[in-house]
Amino acid sequence: MNANEAAQDQTVSGTVSGEFNANDAVTVSVGNHTYSANVDEDGYFSVTVPGSVLATNSGVDVAWWCRITLAIPRRLTTHCHTTLTLTPQR
Repeated sequence: MNANEAAQDQTVSGTVSGEFNANDAVTVSVGNHTYSANVDEDGYFSVTVPGSVLATNSGVDVAWWCRITLAIPRRLTTHCHTTLTLTPQR
């Protein structure tokens, strides 16, 4: 991330897949900062994060509630997450 990018808000976006509903909550954590969004009907989400926060942290954690359909007739809901590592562009 260069100085110009660090001085501006940046969009962190992604897509969840599998079984989800529109408006399911997604939490994006960068360091000690947390941002919330909801997925749309296609699973897309985005949050605005200050560039300065992204510049001073090397990881972005994305968490959401996901549904796992079991072979037996009941539904289990669990907390899913993924961690992304930011690598500086040269």
